[in-house]
Amino acid sequence: MSSNIMSEARKFCVLFLYQSEVSEIYYFSDNHFQAFAKNFEVPQGIYNETRSLAEQTLDRLEYYDKKISGASLRWKLHRMPATDRAVLRLAAMELEKKTAPKKVIINEAIELAKTFGTEQSFAFVNGILDTLANKIDATSEKPSS
Repeated sequence: MSSNIMSEARKFCVLFLYQSEVSEIYYFSDNHFQAFAKNFEVPQGIYNETRSLAEQTLDRLEYYDKKISGASLRWKLHRMPATDRAVLRLAAMELEKKTAPKKVIINEAIELAKTFGTEQSFAFVNGILDTLANKIDATSEKPSS
């Protein structure tokens, strides 16, 4: 799959995650996604990828929120800007599922934070995802007993 296709899918996914939170929909709703895709004119070529990313993220939202909270030393999740939460949730899912190389996932998240967040968002997102990625690496490297 082309990296450009996945970059675009991630962008629309962050918009959908943000809209879901603003609408207080904390689970994946196919009807909500279809309405979003129509309203935001999600290109047909990335529709399935965007939907998959959103569904995988929202299906385990509490789990990813706990992972993000564990990697954030000074900020409570509810105090983070909603756009940063959306970027972090998507990236946490991708890091956990290893949908792409760690460096790609983090770099894409940084770009999304620059696009949708505040001036400080990219550094904030980078710090949390670096910590989270290291925790995931440490967990997956442990020998099973």
